[in-house]
Amino acid sequence: MVFVAPLFLLGLLTALLPLLIHLIRRERPPKVAFSSIRFLQKTSRKLILFQNIQQWLLLFLRALLFLLLAVAFARPLLDSSVAGFIEGIPESHVILMDRSMSMSFGGATTRANTEASAILSNLGPADELAIVEFGEAPLRVYDFSSERSSLENGVLANNETSYQGTNYWPAFKLADQLLENAVHEKKVITLISDFQAEAFGEEGEGWRASVGVNIQGIDVGKEEISNLAIMDIRAPDFVLEGEEPPPILARIRSTGTVPITKGIATFKFNGEVKERLPFDLEDRSEVVLEFRQDLSEPGGFFGEITLSGDEFLTDNKREFSVLVSPRINVLLINGEPSTSWYDDEGHWFRLAVDAAGQSPFLITEVSSINFDDSDLDSVDVVAILNVGMFDSGQINSLVNFVESGGGVFLAPGDQTLLDSFNDDFSLFLPGTIRSQGKLARGDYRVVADYDRRHPIFSNLESDWSAKFDAYWALEPNEDAAVLMQFDSAEPALLAAKRGAGLTLMFATPMDLEWGDFPLQNSYLPLIHESLRFLDGGSNLPLNYEIGDSISLPSGSSYTLTNVDGSEVQYDREISSFTPLKPGTYFLTGDTELTSFSVKSSALESVFNPIDPSIIFDTVVGRGTSPPITRAVSTERLIEERENVQQIWWWILLTSIILFFSELFIANRTYR
Repeated sequence: MVFVAPLFLLGLLTALLPLLIHLIRRERPPKVAFSSIRFLQKTSRKLILFQNIQQWLLLFLRALLFLLLAVAFARPLLDSSVAGFIEGIPESHVILMDRSMSMSFGGATTRANTEASAILSNLGPADELAIVEFGEAPLRVYDFSSERSSLENGVLANNETSYQGTNYWPAFKLADQLLENAVHEKKVITLISDFQAEAFGEEGEGWRASVGVNIQGIDVGKEEISNLAIMDIRAPDFVLEGEEPPPILARIRSTGTVPITKGIATFKFNGEVKERLPFDLEDRSEVVLEFRQDLSEPGGFFGEITLSGDEFLTDNKREFSVLVSPRINVLLINGEPSTSWYDDEGHWFRLAVDAAGQSPFLITEVSSINFDDSDLDSVDVVAILNVGMFDSGQINSLVNFVESGGGVFLAPGDQTLLDSFNDDFSLFLPGTIRSQGKLARGDYRVVADYDRRHPIFSNLESDWSAKFDAYWALEPNEDAAVLMQFDSAEPALLAAKRGAGLTLMFATPMDLEWGDFPLQNSYLPLIHESLRFLDGGSNLPLNYEIGDSISLPSGSSYTLTNVDGSEVQYDREISSFTPLKPGTYFLTGDTELTSFSVKSSALESVFNPIDPSIIFDTVVGRGTSPPITRAVSTERLIEERENVQQIWWWILLTSIILFFSELFIANRTYR
């Protein structure tokens, strides 16, 4: 039972009034001295007992009358289904907890946990709660089935944040999906955040929550913020040995609501302090600082720039990695040299290798007839283009070259002799040639698929629109990998490891005889990445952001050291991982790549707030009624249920009957 107006239950105390009145008005007979009582009339004991019973009945009726009046005015409800509504209408509630990097500023996470605890303590016994912790994407999800005690101990007691950026859209969409199967009709999403304007981008433009889902926000950000941040570092990933490297640039900005005008930037390289530069932001919003470092020696290097001058240390350091690479020596064995550049087999290949004079390769060319063992001195990769046949001495030189760690790129063409080619190169071929795929006039093949995880293709973004009028039908060996396929599902590019070296074989020549591949945008990057791969060098970028999926070098055994000092072993497989912390990661072992760096999102340092009402007006579904308070909604529901029952009218009717009964008995009772 519940009561619409429970304060009227204080009227139950009025039931004591009849008792007090009876006690006050109780007659106490006086003592009178008589000389003799023989003249007094005797009173029957039964009459006295009956009068006492009447007095007790009157007391009961009067007390009951007051009790019923108090209960009637309190307006009771006997519907057991409404009993839970005294705590409020049950609701399904999803709390979105911002755990991005910006929430670590000024105790915002602690305030967020306090607000979430208040919501949890105000929930009724029938309510259900889910919590989503998010950054750039949802981090952890605690569904409606989670125990409240585990939410308090595991979520609300955690003051740690991630290094991710902030994106509200994935969190809103996930919360809306959770509420689709919620138990209660009343559905609420509460966003607890510092409401960075940069986090509410255009990614989800046009999306709205389901009808009936109300959204509210709690801003836990600070009104006044002073912060210096390194917004960006411009440093090259790769530098060729002997080239003058570009300067390292750091863009620094005061991003808070209260400007900071002065600070000091410290430049470290390989852990050693190289330079300290003071800067002044008195008359500008940001400054670009320039640092220079000698990068003449080959190898992997890492650097960092650190700021001093504010309290938010998380965005005061950014790290970067640089790899100084020696040029790769490439020997081009031309099977069809010509004085006409258009007909020369190696012309297009040389153009791609030595593009714009800034190539990481040094190329030397020799005809297949003049090639001998001495040509392989100081060579890293050999490209064999449209060669008909080699003698035994030439073949033995190439076999020894591959087994000792060299790389060979094979592109057979119209000069290739099918039988002798398979026999001569059998010791290092990744496959065999079965036949020439001749196509009808006007027909052609295109590249339909390729191994996107392989280092050759991990950095390539091409449409592969080249058309091939003819090709060699290749059959891969058991230990070979098919890296590219034509639209006929036949191999276009094979790779295999032979001894300590690597070999690649393309199904067509590298000129215009069998297609237009040299004229396509994908031609140059494919050759560059293939030569890097054959040399055993890294094709991977060296600088990433939090959230990037990083592919690690394949074909090597090495140890990855995380920024916290923990180590992970990798053994000759294509592996990837997503870093959780910014900093420099180190690789030790059989790989040229020695380090790479990860940075946090610069947008997390920009604390410009957005009005929460703008977000909610954009996200709340059209047709959703404005939210009403729990007290108001509960009162409305109880009144609706009470109007159906009207039990208090029957209590008042009973009270009237008791009133007249009391009058009737009182008039016939001796006083």
